[in-house]
Amino acid sequence: VYRVTVRGTPPRKNTRHRLIAPRKGAPRRINGEGYKAFVTELAREWGTNGRVRGRVIIAIVAYWPRQRHIDGGPFPFGDIDAPISCVLDGLQAIGAIDDDVRVTGLAAEKEYDPDNPRTEILIEERNDTRTDD
Repeated sequence: VYRVTVRGTPPRKNTRHRLIAPRKGAPRRINGEGYKAFVTELAREWGTNGRVRGRVIIAIVAYWPRQRHIDGGPFPFGDIDAPISCVLDGLQAIGAIDDDVRVTGLAAEKEYDPDNPRTEILIEERNDTRTDD
């Protein structure tokens, strides 16, 4: 079992990438500063854990610093799927997993914490090595 906490708010989906329009050729997307900072912090926290092998289950809890008030109740501000793609792509970018096809189970949750925004990641390697090829 691997546990990692990345400090700060995960990048929102609409700020994760930037579109660059060169003078010649087609526009291309590059990673935004928020995503780069997230991956840098993820790499620092991952440290020397190495690469995860086999099938894995990942649980993600994102703690957002803001709330949104709709339908009579407060909700943590961020979208539930923003941290998922950041975590999976970030784990690949730092070499923790070689491909997110290894992820066979995924749980995501979001909470409100104005004093300590963060993303907590739990990775559990599955004991079975079953393949249905």
